[in-house]
Amino acid sequence: MVLSTNVVLVFVFFYAPIALLSVFSFSDDRNPSRWGGFTLDWYREFGESESLRAALTRSIWVALWSTIISVVLGTLAALALERFTFRGRRVFDALLYLPIIIPDVTMGIMMLVFFAEGLDLVNSLFGTSMTKGISTITLAHVAF
Repeated sequence: MVLSTNVVLVFVFFYAPIALLSVFSFSDDRNPSRWGGFTLDWYREFGESESLRAALTRSIWVALWSTIISVVLGTLAALALERFTFRGRRVFDALLYLPIIIPDVTMGIMMLVFFAEGLDLVNSLFGTSMTKGISTITLAHVAF
């Protein structure tokens, strides 16, 4: 009984804010803590805003490409580690744990410094022309 009560409390703790956000997104009041009546005005404004639609489209593209690239790279890494023995295999295996071990804020700061300062060096060394933008955001999501 105690376990089921704890499970329910954990689910409420995690999902109640999402449920409240969803419910209050239909409220007519600008104050998010008061119910002002039902409305779809916020969704209409979102649909009419060109900049918000463009941001949503960009976010979906970044999510889509990050997922595709991550799945392909992860599958290839898993196949290589499972099927082959090669020099540096243990190091390669250990490197795969870095995104899990390194704290999120530290990883974000490292990405910021790399893209702000190191991108020009990488472009000159490898002859690439990667610029700051959607490609670097996607790369950061793949690495994360």
